[in-house]
Amino acid sequence: MRRWKKVLLGLAAIAVTLAGLAYLNRKALILYMVTRVGRAPIAANRPIVWARGPNVATVPAAQRPPNIIFILADDLGINDISTFGGGMAGGRVRTPNIDRLAADGAIFEQKKKIMFFTNLRFFFSIL
Repeated sequence: MRRWKKVLLGLAAIAVTLAGLAYLNRKALILYMVTRVGRAPIAANRPIVWARGPNVATVPAAQRPPNIIFILADDLGINDISTFGGGMAGGRVRTPNIDRLAADGAIFEQKKKIMFFTNLRFFFSIL
């Protein structure tokens, strides 16, 4: 009987050690499971045929509504685009299209923080 007790105690110690290691590496294990388990393979790109617009506009430019582009980027700092002298990766990644849009359009430099969304984000992060 003593031999079985030692074997069971050894197996329990191994199980507790493995459970502890899994707990310490839980983020890596979850990321591994999410990225690799149960994923369907990604298909190759397929060309899309877009419908072409008219060659000549039917409404004069003065009567058409303005073209408005609203770019919403979460967690994007003012130094992350090269318009303001920054740029991703320490300025090595240029953003010429965003720079052109910023030069030709309006730049809104003030923002209003809405605490409702921040509180929701905090609530869901602790679940």
